[in-house]
Amino acid sequence: MSRLQNIRFFFLVVLLVLTAFTYLPIFSNVVSTGEGSNPLSRYVVLVAVLTFLLYFDYRSWLKNRFIFTFILCISLAELIGFLLAQTDVTKRYQYAAGELLIAFLGLTIGYSSKLSKKQLISIVILYSSSVAIVVYQQLIQHSGGFIISDLYLGYGKNTMGVMCAVSCVSLIISSLYVENKYMRILMLALYLFILVLCISIRARASFLVIFLLTFFSIYKQMKSRKITMGTMSWMVFGVLFIVGVMLVFPQIFNSISDYIVDSFTRNHEGDITAGREQGWRTGVSVFSENPLLGHIVVDRQYDSLSIHNYILRMLSEFGIIGSLPFMILYFRLLFLTIRKSIKSSLNIDNLGFFTTIVLLIISLEEPTFPFSPGTGVIMSFILLGNTLRINQHYSNVSIYQP
Repeated sequence: MSRLQNIRFFFLVVLLVLTAFTYLPIFSNVVSTGEGSNPLSRYVVLVAVLTFLLYFDYRSWLKNRFIFTFILCISLAELIGFLLAQTDVTKRYQYAAGELLIAFLGLTIGYSSKLSKKQLISIVILYSSSVAIVVYQQLIQHSGGFIISDLYLGYGKNTMGVMCAVSCVSLIISSLYVENKYMRILMLALYLFILVLCISIRARASFLVIFLLTFFSIYKQMKSRKITMGTMSWMVFGVLFIVGVMLVFPQIFNSISDYIVDSFTRNHEGDITAGREQGWRTGVSVFSENPLLGHIVVDRQYDSLSIHNYILRMLSEFGIIGSLPFMILYFRLLFLTIRKSIKSSLNIDNLGFFTTIVLLIISLEEPTFPFSPGTGVIMSFILLGNTLRINQHYSNVSIYQP
């Protein structure tokens, strides 16, 4: 590896670790207490820009159909934003367009990175370890340990949940292709630890995503018949061990199930959506008043970020016309990842498709995903960019990097 490649990889690792560390209590408390902006944010932006410049390769980006579509949608969003320059909606539209730029930065960095499998696994472990440290520190500060609290974590709880989900999906898929059994055990242990953290901070949607994609990964692996007898033996042993523990010590199973149920229902026994339903109703109401332009022309006070669904937020905020570039890109991303996740083999080269599914599912109950905030989406879009470069189907030139 050349010196330039080493420098690029170093900055990429630093970027991912810093995005996770922005949620360390020492930094996030500054925001949650209203004292100011996150002290680490300026350094994250600086490293992100430097990393982007180090990986800058616009010629290769233009050869990829999805990245080209991304560029067109950003350009269209900027054009519409310019046309709206004399209206009150300008800042809101510029904010939404800025969300696309964050995702684009991660996507293009990943596409130009040409990561080897060893580097990819290193990134997964380092990023996941950073997320585990941060969420654990937040949990200790919030409730003193693995206790389901009546109050939600304040600053960034939902984003940290998504970071946990991306880490878990990355770990479970990567562990299937690690030859060193001790490294595999370490990755699975880290997976379980982050899963428990996700439950403890009450990131309910993220927990469900982890659960669904874990079983989907196991199903795909079994269907492809690529599970060795040794792996199958370990799986059978694990299932029998869990069943045995449940039969001999039923109180342990009851405690675990109660812990999970408590994470979902505490303080929200009558409303599992935690107030999201009212936001959805508001979004539908605003959109129905003017489907073409939405809140651009509807004279009504409401906070669009309270609508916890990306599609509904965009349509209610800007209508069909104003949200067109966002919808084109959203559904292009949706069809790309779903189709490839179903048809492609489950391997580390296709990791980006599976982690992006995390963002898309979360977008059904969050207002800014799958394109922002940057701290929550950067890892997935870097992995997606790397996957796109490897995958010939979405690149005009075969540029497979072993």
